[in-house]
Amino acid sequence: MVLSRDLVAGHTTTGLDDSILIRSDGTDAARQNLAALTESRPGLVLDDDPAAALGGTAVVSPELWVNIAVLAVLLGYLLLGIANKIVAATTQRRNELATLRLIGATTRQIRAMMRREAALICVVSLATGLLLSAVPVVLLSIGFLHRPWPAGPAWLTPLIAVVVATITFLATELPTRRLLRTPHRSPHPAVMNWA
Repeated sequence: MVLSRDLVAGHTTTGLDDSILIRSDGTDAARQNLAALTESRPGLVLDDDPAAALGGTAVVSPELWVNIAVLAVLLGYLLLGIANKIVAATTQRRNELATLRLIGATTRQIRAMMRREAALICVVSLATGLLLSAVPVVLLSIGFLHRPWPAGPAWLTPLIAVVVATITFLATELPTRRLLRTPHRSPHPAVMNWA
């Protein structure tokens, strides 16, 4: 799609051009003139890659890297907060696990129970996240791409599922192992520990 520069400039944040396509005759004089122009303008980069002329430039703008870094930090804080909440919830079950051990549950049975609970949390959180994000993603894709499925790599959804599963299992398994290593005592002082 080709649009007038005046029309497009109003839809940019700076009003400046990101790139300019220059066609030359390929002579040494033309290359020297382009090199002199590049040296006289700080920040101007000359790219003679034919793919860049078709919009396939490999140069990523600094603004995109800043956006990616900010998004990564925010997602990291979110994942850390979720993992912290799961660890705290598992640790608060100390009395429950001690009681299960007192009535005869083995360490293996308790860990299997906690793994099943982690799997349930994983399935519910992934299903909820997928359902809640489906409507906005489909509507945005229809609005911007004129199709219901989004653009982007197909491996992103399984990667997110693996990250969620890993965090859930680690945040449940590690505190459970620590709790099961401590000697079990009754949460109630009147109950005798015969184990």
